[in-house]
Amino acid sequence: MTPPKYRRISAKLDPAIRLRHVAGNHDVGNEPTPESIEAWRKIHGPDYYSFREGALYAIVLNSSLIHTPAKAPKEYQAQDAWLRAELNKAKASGAPHIVVIQHHPWFLAAAAEPDQYFNIPLARRTPLLDAFRQAGVRWLFSGHYHRNAVASDAGLEAVTTGPVGQPLGDESRSGFRVVRVSPAAITHEFTEFGEIPAAITFP
Repeated sequence: MTPPKYRRISAKLDPAIRLRHVAGNHDVGNEPTPESIEAWRKIHGPDYYSFREGALYAIVLNSSLIHTPAKAPKEYQAQDAWLRAELNKAKASGAPHIVVIQHHPWFLAAAAEPDQYFNIPLARRTPLLDAFRQAGVRWLFSGHYHRNAVASDAGLEAVTTGPVGQPLGDESRSGFRVVRVSPAAITHEFTEFGEIPAAITFP
């Protein structure tokens, strides 16, 4: 579930740095079950939630449930109902930026692209992307692909971040993404481990 090394290293973070966990397929399974989800919750807390930080309203999802809900239909339905209510709350909040964060990308190149292992299936993707647009969501942040991918479609920008661990693809490198949020804008950049600057500044 969660390697002891991860818990040991993350415990060294400055308490002022808020660590947010996002459930992925290697955490709750490619086909999540109530048991695998409960195991995650016992260690990390909720597998879907929202938070507000200044200009940012973030909605964090368990995308494995959306990708393959068959073995946990009640959990999927509960998250879906919560998400739709949360989108209404986010829109009513007046937050300058509403973002959705999850493990699986919604899409890698275009919202209507065919289903594959690395994206959310169209049957659930299309109606939720429509709901995001109606709520004023503009940014979708994800991982899972083990490569970087940035794509825009009808007002949504899907930002997929490459790995800290094992890269896939000839041009993929390990690194991390810095996302800067100000009331006026969201900007982001991927930094490879060999090119980490001495300091990272924020607005």
